[in-house]
Amino acid sequence: MSTNQQPQERIDILEGILLRLHNGTPPEEVQEVFNEHFTGVSAIEISMMEHQLMNGDSEITFEDVLKLCNVHANLFKHAVMDGDTPDADQAGHPVQVFKDENHAFRAALMRINNLLNVLGDLASEELEAGMLRGLRRQFDLLGQFDVHYERKEKLFFPLMEHYGHDAPPKVMWAKDDEIREQFKAAYQKMEQFPEIDMIEVKNAFAEFEYEFNEMIFKEEAILINILLEALTVDDWYQIAQESDAYGYAIIRPSEEWVPKHLYASDDEASDVSNLVGDKAASKATTVSSQSQQVVSLPVTTSEAKRLETKRLAIDGGYLTVTFEPDSRPQLTNPNLLNRSTELKVGDGYLNRDQINLVLDYLPIELTVVNANDLVIFSNFNDAWPKRHFYSRDYNTLGRSVETIYQRSLKDQMLQWVEQFKSAKTAADKQTVRYQGPHGMVKLDIIPLFDIKGNYEGYIELAMRLDYFDRVNTRVKRELTPVEAYHSHDVFVSDFQAFENNQTKASAPPLPQSEAVNLDSRKLKFAEGDLTLTWENKNMPPDLNAAIDQECPIHLRNGALTLQQLTRLMNAVPFEITFVDDQDIFQYFNNIVPYKDMIFVRTPAQVKRDLELCHPPYLWPTIKELIQSFRERQRHFEELWYPTANNEYIYILYQATYDLAGNFTGIVETVLDIQPFLSKNK
Repeated sequence: MSTNQQPQERIDILEGILLRLHNGTPPEEVQEVFNEHFTGVSAIEISMMEHQLMNGDSEITFEDVLKLCNVHANLFKHAVMDGDTPDADQAGHPVQVFKDENHAFRAALMRINNLLNVLGDLASEELEAGMLRGLRRQFDLLGQFDVHYERKEKLFFPLMEHYGHDAPPKVMWAKDDEIREQFKAAYQKMEQFPEIDMIEVKNAFAEFEYEFNEMIFKEEAILINILLEALTVDDWYQIAQESDAYGYAIIRPSEEWVPKHLYASDDEASDVSNLVGDKAASKATTVSSQSQQVVSLPVTTSEAKRLETKRLAIDGGYLTVTFEPDSRPQLTNPNLLNRSTELKVGDGYLNRDQINLVLDYLPIELTVVNANDLVIFSNFNDAWPKRHFYSRDYNTLGRSVETIYQRSLKDQMLQWVEQFKSAKTAADKQTVRYQGPHGMVKLDIIPLFDIKGNYEGYIELAMRLDYFDRVNTRVKRELTPVEAYHSHDVFVSDFQAFENNQTKASAPPLPQSEAVNLDSRKLKFAEGDLTLTWENKNMPPDLNAAIDQECPIHLRNGALTLQQLTRLMNAVPFEITFVDDQDIFQYFNNIVPYKDMIFVRTPAQVKRDLELCHPPYLWPTIKELIQSFRERQRHFEELWYPTANNEYIYILYQATYDLAGNFTGIVETVLDIQPFLSKNK
């Protein structure tokens, strides 16, 4: 290979080779050309090449790259250069965990093949139930590769996309789905034995096994090397911390891997490889909990203070100004930021307009009461007169608890509030059901306490139970035809979209100004007045680190601090996801630990393209749904279906629009409605 070739030239040559494959050149002939030009190729170049093929002017499409996937891999089998990163060979490191699982898969493949050979040689009368159960157990064990794939797709792929390697994830995920289907087919054949001939089982399993082994090679020779070249140690630690949410295949990591730089001292770092079991887990848990908190600005120490003195000539004399830096962190009022500035809410990011959208479109009434028994927020919006059931309105803000409940509930509510105040510690939520003017209502009252046990108020969640009576079929997993919306033949007949004139003019205005950090003081002197204006230009690189978490943010119908907002969203009894108008996944709430979610989400998914958050077979449906939202052909979509875990999953997608009617994103809510169905049917 010529050493004068530039990276782009090498990519162009690789692209030309794949174009020849695409046009029918035999692989062995292409291999000769490849060997002539390359003695080694990095996984990064393979990634860039596929990106160029799929996103450039080449006639090769994503489907073509998918079809040639195995040919590509064989082409590079003896040429890919290994990447390297510190700790990658350490126990518990995501790379080592990934390779350990692949080793366990290879062993499972061998055991299944041995069993298939043995069972195939036996006469039908010699087969025993225990033998067949053993074969099924091995298939079930191997079937855990789905966990391995999901962890790859949900944790590895987002970071690859972040660093510009978006082509390999698309191709590999599609190939993963093909392998999943091949395994299902082989599993079905295995279940039919001995009613069918063993040769059918072996053929189906061999088809799966070939592609499965090819994927193992792609993972270890290409995928891992791209990651090793692109990711930082902190990226790997993020993967390690979020892996538990998706689980592990066949074996669990024997140790908890924690990067050395997270340890407090050199001595501690030198012993990191010896940390196992509880000690490592404790350290990792501590770091993990810290990493999920909002970062606070470092407090300036007295040693770091410096005095600056300026002598200014003033008409009639001189003025000496001395500046002494404050030791307290400088916090930014979030209301002074532009409305489009993203604020960190839990694990996601929302600007103030998006916060209003999410709260407005939630299919539940939310009310927040402070420690003084006054309403400080309600998500009432008269654009939703049938979703809301008139228990709240714009006049609710600032009112006392004593005045907002109907007579049949008032005494019970006041009694609960007094119990919360006297508890001095965290207390359980209270629930009541009552017949409202528009149907049966479930009311949850969730008390709020600070870390010292002081009562801070409560959150009220009101949900109509007959809301779920709309589920009128056992399963609905396909989009409703757009024509049905035009004829009003839809499942949710009373959902309404925002119209331009449906928001009251009296709603609290939202400040439009950019961040301005000016502080002015007017000083009086014997000869007159002097005004000094200070402009702080030392804004931190991480704006969210400087946001005042306890400053109430002005919302459409009240005000909440970021801390209150996060607690409110995490108290809602369903999973919330927000996708912005650019189809970017911006936010999800945390009502349960990641691993216990109906649809597992982790911070790695945030800022990812919505399409890439789903397997390729769903991409056409996602595109259709988003396009129909943009064109206002539909404003919402419902899906529902039972699961094997005695759950009945209900999903509601709602398109959000601003007051001018522009598409602004999608709010997705997911809930297990089985408890509601069982109590109301």
